[in-house]
Amino acid sequence: MKKMSLLSLGLLLGAVMTSTSAFADTIFNFSFNSPSNPASANQFSGSGQFTTTLQSTGVYLITGVTGTIIEGSNVGAGATESISSLFAVGGFNGNDNLLFFPTSSHSNKAFDGSGVSFLLADGSSLRLYNNNNQNLIESVANGHSSFSQGSTITISQAVSPVPEPGSLALLGTGALGIVGVIRRKLAV
Repeated sequence: MKKMSLLSLGLLLGAVMTSTSAFADTIFNFSFNSPSNPASANQFSGSGQFTTTLQSTGVYLITGVTGTIIEGSNVGAGATESISSLFAVGGFNGNDNLLFFPTSSHSNKAFDGSGVSFLLADGSSLRLYNNNNQNLIESVANGHSSFSQGSTITISQAVSPVPEPGSLALLGTGALGIVGVIRRKLAV
């Protein structure tokens, strides 16, 4: 009986130790605005959320996106479109879908030269990226590409409701406590 409880304890401890290394998805809020220029039809505004997985310190791979975009010559009265999907890596002008957060981990910019690309409900494509320390938005609609330079892109980490590794460790310590109580009762 003693060997059985020690074996159970070892298996439980092994399961807890391997599962605490799992990373939960990290959610980031984003918003962007292109410069205000009434003569330009290349204005964009948008906001939403990125779902990411941690690749290395400060580097996240964007695996999902939700949100809305306003596009047109007058952002306040432009056409509103929903973001329908994320392009796979390399799916639109070499996008790598990498997000750098905090931005100080990559030249104080959230994106590199490849950036992140997504598809809008109207069939147009949009890419957020950085070139020569300048935020850029590229849009392709009806086969025509337009760029907006000097855009403001803001990224903030959403508050995680439950830190996964911490909750698994808490579950594991509770299970170890129960095993200890059972073991003590069996020894008496």
